[in-house]
Order: sequence, then C-alpha cells, then structure tokens
Amino acid sequence: MTLTLPPCDVFDGCVVRVGDPPKTALIVGADIRLLGSELLHQGKLVVAYGLALLYELDFLLPQWVHDDFRREYRGEDALDFTLRKGDAFPRADVVGRRVSTGERAELFLKQLDLARGAQAFAYASFDAPTPFARLDAALWVDADVPGFSALPAGDARATEWLRKAVPCFIGPPASLEQLAAHLSAV
Repeated sequence: MTLTLPPCDVFDGCVVRVGDPPKTALIVGADIRLLGSELLHQGKLVVAYGLALLYELDFLLPQWVHDDFRREYRGEDALDFTLRKGDAFPRADVVGRRVSTGERAELFLKQLDLARGAQAFAYASFDAPTPFARLDAALWVDADVPGFSALPAGDARATEWLRKAVPCFIGPPASLEQLAAHLSAV
C-alpha cells in the first residue's frame, strides 16, 4: 500500500512561543522577532494535521483509512472521514505517522481521541520526521485592519484545516506587541 502525505499546508512565516503559560503561534505577513518571545522557526514551513491517541500521549497524522465496508480514504479524505464518521466505524483501520517519532503506525480508529478534534503541528519540511512545535493559534499581520480580531470566515488566507485545528486571527503590526495577552484566552 502506497501512502500519501498526511493532510498538510505550506506557509511562509514564523512560529513563536509567547506568554506564560507559553502559547505557540504561526505568524504570517511579518518578518519579526517579538520582544519576550522565542522564535522557533522563520521561513517556509509545513503545518500537518493530526489526531490525539486515546491511551497514549502521542498524536497520529492519518494517511489512510479502511472502513468496515472496504472503502479507502487517503490524505485529507482520511482525516475528514475520521472526524465526521469515525464514531460509526470504531474497527476501521488507520495508518499514519506518529508525531513523536515520525514512524509509521497502524491502529484501529477507536484508539483515536476524536473529541479533541484536529491538532496542528509545524514541521520544517515535508521530510522532517518530527515537528518543532504544536500550534495553538495563527495570526495574519495586515496593516489595513484596524485592530486584533478573529480572521473573517470567508478569508482565504487560512485553509479549512488550519481553521479547524487552531483559532485564526488578523491584526495590524502594532498588535504584535500584545500578542501574549491576545493569546492568553486561547
């Protein structure tokens, strides 16, 4: 069986850790180093989407699902099927990559914690075995917006999967100074 890439998106931006307790955010549209923040990555990055394992402190990036009726789902379709209909197919086979090791894993769908929904993980490249961060939020910096707010539903900057995995915001460059305060409610 040939596996496709797990559901993922490519962004050009930076990932920072801010606040106490620390929150990790993808920031797009600004070449910055925030005061009081830790810069984890700057430049192109891959955001992959995964699901928590139920009885382990790990996550799985689903690549392939085979349900009880022998239907196959790959890539984004595998993740979508798992979240929408996974409760009806607890014995469905799921194959993907463990986030902690990058190793291939095969398990039953009932071993995934579907209640937590999709989670977003930032990788330096498609080939990186493990992520450098799990994202808590995403922010687009835009000088034309008056203040910090949720990214409008129709805004194409954020992909559908990123919106499902983390809260997405938009704000002017001045809002970066208060990023930790804005993310404390996330």
